[in-house]
Amino acid sequence: MTVVLGTKDRDDGVQRALKLLRIEPEQISTDTLENEIDRFVADKVAKGKFSRFSAPEKKRTLLRFGKWHGIKKPPRP
Repeated sequence: MTVVLGTKDRDDGVQRALKLLRIEPEQISTDTLENEIDRFVADKVAKGKFSRFSAPEKKRTLLRFGKWHGIKKPPRP
């Protein structure tokens, strides 16, 4: 995974990276996580690493892993 910090200054980059590490899991939206998982699984299927038959289980497993780490779905508006 690549994270763009938006700076060329090394010290500023370190500070920005440390801020990212302090984000609580509850602040991460599972909508975003679910989209990331969908793209990840689709990429693995396209590359032949996962079969189309195992893809739904891979997605469920990754979502359960996120839930285990405290990532919750945002409330519906």
